[in-house]
Amino acid sequence: MEGLQLKKFCYGKLMEIKTNPFYAEILQNLYAGDNCEVISYLQLCYQSSLLLPFESEIGKIFEQIANEDSLHMKLLSHHIVLFGGNPVFSNSQGIWLGGRSINYNKNIKSMLLSNIDLKENSLINYKTANAKIEDKNLKKLFNSIILDEETHLAKFKKCLNEINK
Repeated sequence: MEGLQLKKFCYGKLMEIKTNPFYAEILQNLYAGDNCEVISYLQLCYQSSLLLPFESEIGKIFEQIANEDSLHMKLLSHHIVLFGGNPVFSNSQGIWLGGRSINYNKNIKSMLLSNIDLKENSLINYKTANAKIEDKNLKKLFNSIILDEETHLAKFKKCLNEINK
């Protein structure tokens, strides 16, 4: 947990409310839209809860990434509020998240493939969002999260390669 506290300082920080519905909508979709941080967090929590009782290294990796996704959720929700939005568990079109968004497969290879797909799409979403904004602090936040997501993706791919050997 100590590493997460230190890492927190790498992210951009907004100090005042800058009402901007366009930015709030972008943030909301990253937070609770398709391939979002909330889905990733919940899915990884579910998967790690299945694997950790068996002292699985992959379960530990899932738990660590879930903790980092939790930090991303907190950062995004904070910025949603600062841009005048409301960080509810729905996308910007009002479609609510539900348990059906989570992949409940119990096969480790299927879990990894699902997580890889989720992270690849998440990266596309962050990079697209980053290209649409001009706020330098928000860009810093997105760039930091993109680096984390790339690291998560690499870890999932490494685990998948190990299983395929």
